[in-house]
Amino acid sequence: IAGLEDFSITTAIYIDESSNITGNGNFVWAFSTSPACGQYTGKYMAYRVNRQRYALSIGGYSNEVAAVETGTASRKGSWYQLTYTQQGSKGSLFIDSTEVKSSSSLAYIPKDIGQATSYNWIGRPPFSSDAYLKNTLISDFRIYNRALSPEEIKALSAQIAGLNAAMNLELLKEAWQKLSLADTTDITSDIQLPLSAAGEVVISWTSSHPDIISHQGKVERPAAGSDTAHVVLRASLSKAEDTLYKHFEISVLPFFSPEISVQRDLEALPFSELENTVKYKLHLPSAGAEGSSLSWISDNTAYLSHEGNLLQQARAGEADVLLNLQVTARKEQAEDSRTFVLRIPAELRYYAYLFSYFTGNTGSQEAIRFALSFDGYNYKALNNNNPIISSEEISQMGGVRDPHILRGIDDTTFYMVVTDMKSALGWNSNHGIVMLKSKDKLNWDHSAVDISAEFDEFSSINRAWAPQTIYDQNAGKYMLYWSMRSGSDIDVIHYAYANEEFNALATVPRVLYHSPDATACIDGDIIYKDGRYHMFYKNEGTGNGIKKAVSDYVNRDYQQHNNQYYQQTSSAVEGSCVFKLYDSDSYVLMYDVYTSGRYEFTTSSDLENFSVIGGISMDFTPRHGTVIPITREETRRLVEQWGYGFDPIPEDTATALQFVPLKQDLLLWPLPAKEQLHFRLNGDSKAQQALDVLVTGLDGRVWIRELKARNSLDCSSLPAGSYILRLETEDRTHRAVFIKK
Repeated sequence: IAGLEDFSITTAIYIDESSNITGNGNFVWAFSTSPACGQYTGKYMAYRVNRQRYALSIGGYSNEVAAVETGTASRKGSWYQLTYTQQGSKGSLFIDSTEVKSSSSLAYIPKDIGQATSYNWIGRPPFSSDAYLKNTLISDFRIYNRALSPEEIKALSAQIAGLNAAMNLELLKEAWQKLSLADTTDITSDIQLPLSAAGEVVISWTSSHPDIISHQGKVERPAAGSDTAHVVLRASLSKAEDTLYKHFEISVLPFFSPEISVQRDLEALPFSELENTVKYKLHLPSAGAEGSSLSWISDNTAYLSHEGNLLQQARAGEADVLLNLQVTARKEQAEDSRTFVLRIPAELRYYAYLFSYFTGNTGSQEAIRFALSFDGYNYKALNNNNPIISSEEISQMGGVRDPHILRGIDDTTFYMVVTDMKSALGWNSNHGIVMLKSKDKLNWDHSAVDISAEFDEFSSINRAWAPQTIYDQNAGKYMLYWSMRSGSDIDVIHYAYANEEFNALATVPRVLYHSPDATACIDGDIIYKDGRYHMFYKNEGTGNGIKKAVSDYVNRDYQQHNNQYYQQTSSAVEGSCVFKLYDSDSYVLMYDVYTSGRYEFTTSSDLENFSVIGGISMDFTPRHGTVIPITREETRRLVEQWGYGFDPIPEDTATALQFVPLKQDLLLWPLPAKEQLHFRLNGDSKAQQALDVLVTGLDGRVWIRELKARNSLDCSSLPAGSYILRLETEDRTHRAVFIKK
């Protein structure tokens, strides 16, 4: 290479449709003097496909000369002949036998590198942080010490037709091998027949008995008393000039007698014979798949209506509510009933709030962190703001973002999902998520899920962002939802159900919501209120911001609500999270004002009208995260594991913040306070050390908390108003009221 003047480099290349080639890197070939060139170090010449760009540098990327480039990304999904030639100062780029770009004013030739290129690669970048060219095939790679003629390039390109024919057949064979139907035995409902497969394979179907199963998969069952019907479905898989066939034998059950229909419809109901925990509205069906009518009766309509509406929960500290839900199935003269035991758990006695978050776009910033708050507004980081689990250990990409944590339906299991992504590889570089499960929030089972590898339908995705989890009461399963994008399409929110172990997706992702104005939507966050599901999300269209869609069902029928923006700032925002303040009717909508490096909190009682909350404090700078309330024991475990700026308060939060008359043994000055508030103990407590100092508003909101504080506090950040200072010593609690000016 170091001796070349005129030259040509040519190869046949196939880039798989699933390969992401939009980020930095993605070099087909590179000849370099260094294994890791820098801004001013290393000499190289290279060609990359994200801009179809040939360049040569005699000293790092800052001295790179963009010799020839189209400025657009390479095509994917088919073979083509890639050729670059240079004769003197003229360089030309050919795709197949067509010249697509040229320049006659090139400043350098390979000889100008001036030394041997010891690092010569196919598919590897000459920079340590750039992406490798993945899922790509290379054939017949050649280097010439002269510029090839157009006739020679045309002759080399003649191999492409044969390569594409062979590739088409390979793709067909792979699609044939993977093609399956979810169920082929004892069918009673329509069959979903796939019409395409990865690699642009087209599938068509024919039925041996279209009167039983149509070519489109619609099922007409035989009449009651008939034999089971047997049908052969033939799938024709086609790509270009090639076609393969695959046959499926299907058995279709006849309609059942009324007595059997009633029994089957009752057995199909999604209730356990043991207790069934209920925290959300039940969608009670009025008919079964076998034609039975279903009627329901609740024996405690103060908590659950006959229609399945959850009306209330017992208060914290009260017993769970047990009730019977009876269903009666009828078809013609047949009738039978079942009774299910439902448990409506009492509200937990919450004590604090747990904030899960990450902190930025580089290195260890892309990792899960935890913080605590006792009022939902003021947070301190656990573990000195360090990750609570290694991203390298749990992810495929080496970084995770957007943590969402959920308390399970059993109140004792916790589920967390995160984006499996390292932003240094580009914003269009991830195709998976990480699922985590824990009983104590300290030790997490984890599994990385590569959506593009697991599901052929999504093999070409380049974004799988901000996953979240919610329990689907009517399916009895945990539902994950996240935004996803393929190629340059818009981001659309999809959903799938987790398996029972919560370490994989058990169903193929389906669309949950797409913006009605055909713009991208990301960062979906669903909260349940008054029998409806409210999904806040970020709209990526004109006037980017947070919008809301609402549905009666957790997994379908979301409709945009009011077409308004809910953020209370003109700055760019993302990563919204809504949580309810415990022992309150208020909800908090918080979002990441990412261009300003801060979070903004707003409050509402109806999830419709929000106002900004002042006085928010954090001793860290979070990015997209979520907040859940936690109990006293859960708080204690977290603090014992990861430390904190102070110990948890030693009594029930509400009692601890009640006002008591001023004690004469606690003196405060100056009053009113402006910046520093000094205090001193008199009498028997004079010699005792202050173990814990707490400043709250008269409404109980915690503003300042310090462990083993000295005899003064910095209160300059407090808004003007009245406050209570509470001081803990070894044997008692002291309180005093003061005014901040």
